[in-house]
Amino acid sequence: MADGADSQVALHGVVVLGTDMSPDTWPALPTVATAGRFAPKPRRTVVAVDRRSLERWSAALGGAALAGTFFLYVNVWVTPRYYSGDLDLWVRSVVDGTATAPYQYRVLVPALLVWLTDHAGASMAQATIVVDGSALALGTALGFHMLRKSGLAVYALPAAVYCGWLGLGLLNYAKPETLVAFAAVTAAANVVAHDAGGRARWLVVVVAAVVLAGCRTDLLVALGVGFGVRAWQRRSVVDAGAALALVVTALAATVALLVRYPDAKYPEGVHVVQLQHNLTAIPVVLLAAFLLPALGPLVLARAPRVRREVLDVASRYAALLAVVATEVVVTLVVGRTEEIRLLFPEAFLIALVGIELWRVVVDSIERADTPVA
Repeated sequence: MADGADSQVALHGVVVLGTDMSPDTWPALPTVATAGRFAPKPRRTVVAVDRRSLERWSAALGGAALAGTFFLYVNVWVTPRYYSGDLDLWVRSVVDGTATAPYQYRVLVPALLVWLTDHAGASMAQATIVVDGSALALGTALGFHMLRKSGLAVYALPAAVYCGWLGLGLLNYAKPETLVAFAAVTAAANVVAHDAGGRARWLVVVVAAVVLAGCRTDLLVALGVGFGVRAWQRRSVVDAGAALALVVTALAATVALLVRYPDAKYPEGVHVVQLQHNLTAIPVVLLAAFLLPALGPLVLARAPRVRREVLDVASRYAALLAVVATEVVVTLVVGRTEEIRLLFPEAFLIALVGIELWRVVVDSIERADTPVA
């Protein structure tokens, strides 16, 4: 009895004295004990990093990526042209009114650079680095803010990497106004994408419009079209007024600059309309190489369900897509697509929409009943 009781205590932990110790009367084993020592242990999900930390790391690494792009811009474009004298000569020719069109009409940043050089004791290279570096930092912070407001803060790194990809255009075709225009457009895009901030948001739009009037009036038109699309979607009179004001400002600034600099002409052999050049094979392929990495799902998604979801994203971000599409059209008509820097001011707009589009494609892979494309 004692030996049997001891064995039962070892198995069950409790034995009532006087009970029959036959197997038929043994207490029922707990579920885990029934399974024996070979029972599988419950799985634990290990989270590598929490979302807040991932957002911070993504922003930090994204900022580092764009800092690397800026380092290359300074070393490949700014510094060599400073030592050759071309940077100072080109910037001062704009301020003096002797530059060729269309650069003569982008006077704001050259005027600021000359003032810093003449009154603050900075060299033209130092002034360029300060102005462009500050504009890039501000534009990046505003871009990350726009991603955060869209619930996409964890994607700050891929967004910044795409901006750096477009930033390759700064290495061969850089102009002083590009990075300042980048900050201004990104600021205004925050208002286009997210109608928040009360009256202060319109102050942001006004400041951006003033800056762009002296940098890139074509971007003012693109923003006006974006507000126009938002006004159509929301039936908003205020947005329609903003759209009209931006387009009128662009036209007024263009006319004023033409009157102010009547002698500014395009170089001999260069035509205002560049459509014939831009629709040849190489310019089209080059433009696609910079836009399709972000916007590819718009043309590549074929499965009906995926296509519907892609179109839903396009509808939600129709205003931003309108800004981008307008600038692409302007570039095709009066610009040159190989000067991809012309699209850099809209880099974060393209990246944000691209992230949402590719999320749809990735989600479709995880659904076994839905083809990828």
